Amino acid sequence: MKKRNIFFFLALLCLFGKDLYGQKVAGHPPVPSAAEGAPVVVYGEIRDYDPVEKIMVKFYPTLFRPGSPNPKPVRFDLDTHPGNFFTNPQPGVDRQFELTIEDIARPGYIDISSGNNEFLKSFLVRPGDSVMIRIDKLTNSMVFSGPSADLFNSQYDLEQVRISKEFSSSQVFNFQHIGSLTENQQKMLDVARASFGKQPTILLSMEDLVNSIEDQMSHMEDRDYLNILDYYKDKIDMQTYQILKANYLSFERYIVARRLASAWRQLTKLDDMEPLQMRVERIYDKYLQDFLSLEKDNPEKKYAYQFIRMQMAVLSMEELMTGRSLPELADARLSPDLRDRVIAAYLLDRRLESPEAALLAGMQLVEDPVISDILENMYKSLGAGKPAVDFRLADANGDTVALSDLRGKVVLVDYWFTGCGACISLNENHLRPILEDFADRSDFAFVSISIDRDKDLWQKSLASGKYSPHGAIHLNTGSEEVKNDLMQKYNISGFPHVLLIDREGKIVNPGYQTPTYEIIKNDITGLF
Repeated sequence: MKKRNIFFFLALLCLFGKDLYGQKVAGHPPVPSAAEGAPVVVYGEIRDYDPVEKIMVKFYPTLFRPGSPNPKPVRFDLDTHPGNFFTNPQPGVDRQFELTIEDIARPGYIDISSGNNEFLKSFLVRPGDSVMIRIDKLTNSMVFSGPSADLFNSQYDLEQVRISKEFSSSQVFNFQHIGSLTENQQKMLDVARASFGKQPTILLSMEDLVNSIEDQMSHMEDRDYLNILDYYKDKIDMQTYQILKANYLSFERYIVARRLASAWRQLTKLDDMEPLQMRVERIYDKYLQDFLSLEKDNPEKKYAYQFIRMQMAVLSMEELMTGRSLPELADARLSPDLRDRVIAAYLLDRRLESPEAALLAGMQLVEDPVISDILENMYKSLGAGKPAVDFRLADANGDTVALSDLRGKVVLVDYWFTGCGACISLNENHLRPILEDFADRSDFAFVSISIDRDKDLWQKSLASGKYSPHGAIHLNTGSEEVKNDLMQKYNISGFPHVLLIDREGKIVNPGYQTPTYEIIKNDITGLF
């Protein structure tokens, strides 16, 4: 079949594709059942004076966290070609691409990107969806058409609300227990104060922090999301409506639940904080308990990744308060399908750093075979005591260093990138002192791995010493392919990411949830 005819067929499939998989009901073609399965068709056009020659699409059949390398997404690296379908192409500006993802059995999510440009992030797709996407980088706009246009338009509009809420909220600075600000903290505060139209919120005491959290909870507003959902309710099918509703009503609830858990951890480490702890307990009873019953009659919420994360955050808070494990709480409080997903999100988020007995106990509660396989595969490769996956990366001089070259040494590995504020803080307050403490030991190695693709930027960051201590073994992942492979193998979904490997090359901790100087030092000391 000639290329022109292939484009013609794909465009027709985007325009009429869903009608091929079922008859219309109440104005909408039905989403095929899991037993049927159907493809997802994406036809794209992208405009830019600097031609975009490569497009990457990731499809997540199961998603627990946006951008997470596990479960491993299905990745498509596409070459674009000149032209567009409906108008005369402008040479050097218009490019197009097309993709068919075969045999999709249930709702999943896709990312579409090119290099550092992210066009779609965690957008819901369903079996039988077909959409045409026009990405215009000249006007910074995006347009959707085809049978699934309303699905994509609704998510695009909901994302604009979420981003607007995030942009309009003041930046919060937690400066409790700080005698004087570091140079970097003062710089961040100055930048925030200079921001147009908003002033930072500065919290100087634990009472300020608790007040801020309670104020956020009492002023949570869903109206903007619900207005958009109501507009699209008759344009999208009910399953889609229910998944999107569960997702977007959970974003702010997830954030505030995490804030409350962080406050609780701080309070339990301080003296004379019992009155504030009792107040936090009352806030939990008044607000967070109700989060667990959000969308209680929504049968599709199990497909809403942010809803799962919100439930996990609430139960994590209850775990801290009661001492019961989150898997145990999930088993007692949630339906089986939600329980399995919340436990999986929790274990993957904690990077399987739980004690082995607790980890296995949580895994045994999971009944869904797909989710169980995901956890089993992760445990086999990343559980404590498992051999660390070898890697070979270039150092600052262009020489290759392999993890296996360091066998016989305790190895602390830190992953970071330039621009990561948390990476700077971790290095200054925790990692640099660790290296200073063990610098004289020949059986210890500190490996610093940057994912910066710009070598000059990486070298400049190394010279500054802000992101990684001088004296470490400095490596770089180089290509996007190597970076993605390493992130998937080590379940790296955020930065900084710190892991510890013993002298036999076995994993001690696959990724510290709270990488503090005291915790890491104690773990390293115990290996000598």
